[in-house]
Amino acid sequence: MNKRGAETTIGTIVVVILAVVVLAVVIYGFSTGWNNLWERIKFFTPAAESIDAVITKCNTNGLAQLDTVFCCEKKSVIISDPKNPEKKTCKELKSEGYTRITYDIDCTDILETQACKTMLG
Repeated sequence: MNKRGAETTIGTIVVVILAVVVLAVVIYGFSTGWNNLWERIKFFTPAAESIDAVITKCNTNGLAQLDTVFCCEKKSVIISDPKNPEKKTCKELKSEGYTRITYDIDCTDILETQACKTMLG
């Protein structure tokens, strides 16, 4: 009896498992919201960043004219105590005297947008 067609290769099993995982992630992302999904996946991003790294990101956001990100996205930043990082926006850091943040903008109108309210939670 010829059973060549009945064999299931390991490659096929791996592809099926990956497809099920991707499908589950897509369903979860659409049902709960993508921001919620990315917040739950902590092992892809560091828990907190140094103040120097955040200042560099703030300046990059400014150069790219990403005003909503500059004004609304809270970054987990280590300012004094590594065990207790603070959540700050670039605008908050700029107003607290971090002069190496060269970009500045009036965030009053941006803070009223729906995108900003979503980012701030």
